[in-house]
Amino acid sequence: MTRSRWILITLLMGLALGSAAQEPVVNGRPLGEWVLLASDHPKGAEAEKTVDALTAALELDDLMARVKAMDAMALMGPAAKKAAPALIQQLTMDQPWVRAAAMGAVASMGKDAVPFIITAMQGDNETVRIRSAFILGSIGPMAHEAVPYLEGELEKESEANRVRFLGLLGQIDPDKYGETAAASKASFDPDAAKDDGMGMGIITDWPRFHGPNHDSTCREIGLLKEWP
Repeated sequence: MTRSRWILITLLMGLALGSAAQEPVVNGRPLGEWVLLASDHPKGAEAEKTVDALTAALELDDLMARVKAMDAMALMGPAAKKAAPALIQQLTMDQPWVRAAAMGAVASMGKDAVPFIITAMQGDNETVRIRSAFILGSIGPMAHEAVPYLEGELEKESEANRVRFLGLLGQIDPDKYGETAAASKASFDPDAAKDDGMGMGIITDWPRFHGPNHDSTCREIGLLKEWP
């Protein structure tokens, strides 16, 4: 082997080792290892250790590492449900792409996340409350457990939020609220989302492959019959 080739191999190995050294370590392992474990859909104690590590990663200053951890939990779905409260806390972040990752991870848990979402909506943080409500709409009919709570909140809401809540109810229980939501233009109105400054319009987009709920299903209603 020529000297130049040895030098090239040495440089490449150094770059690889340097990259590994820069990766954050969580609960004794590089974050990438936990992400790989999550993609293998671990069970039992292994799943619990993986979720604990990925949850700990949400405390890192590195936002890309947080998103990496949240995307990994989205792959685990309901198996990561114990992380739901920590994920919901990420809804206060200023960066829309961080919030989108958190919302996608919680939505991937389906009905198992609903009790945690309702608890978050009962808190004092208005931003978290509204964004949590939008996750319920993303979950769709699997969030039916939340219908009584949302119905109870309708009378307390401002007109703008009432319209949004009707839209969410239309997505969760289309048989009962579908027509009402369509008539009120309530289903994820992107213009309304821009107006409130809370960035809730991200759910109108598909921030990841297969959509926000990873099921290739669009739950928006009241769409135009004809497009200009």
